[in-house]
Amino acid sequence: MIASKEDINQNFDVLQSIGQDALRTNWKNPLLEPHTRLANDGSVIIDDEAIEFFNPDLIDIEYFWKKSHEVFPELSVSGTLPTYTTFKWAIEMELVSHLSKALNAFHTIDFFEARDRKLNLLEIGPGNGYVYEFLERSGMLSYVNYYAIDIYPKLNLDTVYKCNGRVFPQEIMNNSFDVVYAANVFQHLSRGQLTAYFTSLVQVVRPVSVLLFSLLLDTQGRQAVEDSYLQIRNNVGVPYLWFMNQFVEIQTADSLSNVLRSSGIGDDVHKLQILAVNRATYSIEIFLNYKGLVK
Repeated sequence: MIASKEDINQNFDVLQSIGQDALRTNWKNPLLEPHTRLANDGSVIIDDEAIEFFNPDLIDIEYFWKKSHEVFPELSVSGTLPTYTTFKWAIEMELVSHLSKALNAFHTIDFFEARDRKLNLLEIGPGNGYVYEFLERSGMLSYVNYYAIDIYPKLNLDTVYKCNGRVFPQEIMNNSFDVVYAANVFQHLSRGQLTAYFTSLVQVVRPVSVLLFSLLLDTQGRQAVEDSYLQIRNNVGVPYLWFMNQFVEIQTADSLSNVLRSSGIGDDVHKLQILAVNRATYSIEIFLNYKGLVK
C-alpha cells in the first residue's frame, strides 16, 4: 500500500501532536507501532509495509516535503534558520568550512583568473538559506554565482529552481558548475534518486570541479547496533534512516561505489578523500572529489 495525500496529511497531524522536540529524541509514534518489533540485540525491526508506505520512489514526494516544511519549518533539509555564525549540526560546520576552502582555492588558481568569469556554485537542498547567507556575508558572492535546486524551495532567489526529487530542472541542465554542494540531503534519497542525481551532476560539472556532500553510511557493518542511526532495520538486517515516518535505506561504501559508477562518475568511494567523520555516530562521512584539480 502506498501513501496518498490524505495519508501524508494524517501522518503529519500525528507527528505534530507529538511535537518536534519529542521527535528529535524518540521517533516512535502510534502510526508505526503495529509495524515494529524489538529484536534481541536491541535493534528495532520494521516490516516491509512501513518501508513501502512512504517510499520516496512511489509517493508524491513533493507533497511529502511540502508538509514537512509546513509542520516543522525549522527542520529543513539543510538545518536551522539562517544565522551565519551558528549552524545546527557539527557536520554542517565541517561542510561549510570545506566549501569555503574549495571556493577560495578555485578563486586563486591562475588558469581560472585568466578566464575572467565568476565561479558557478550549485547547492542541492538549500533549505532556509544559511549557506547563501554565509556566502553573502563573507563577501564570496563577489566572485561566486549561486544556484540551487530544492523540491520545496524556501529561499526566494531567481536562481533557486524547483525540482521533482529525481531530475534536475532544465535551467540547471543548461548551465555548468565549478562546485556542487549538498548537506544533509542525500541520506533522504533512495538509491534510485541518488543515481538520478549523480547522473545529472556528471552532465553539468566542469572538467575541473568539486563535488562536496554529506551522506550517512553504514561503515560499521550490520552488527553495529549501538549506533542510533543503525538501530532501525528491516527483516533481513538492512539499516534504514527514519525521517517523519519515511524510511530510506542507509548506503554502504560498496553500494555508494556502485551508485557513483552507474552514474558515470566512476570513482570508487574507497579511494575518495575522507575529510571528516562525525565521531558521535561513526556513520557520517564527508567526501570531497576534485576532478582534475587534485590527484
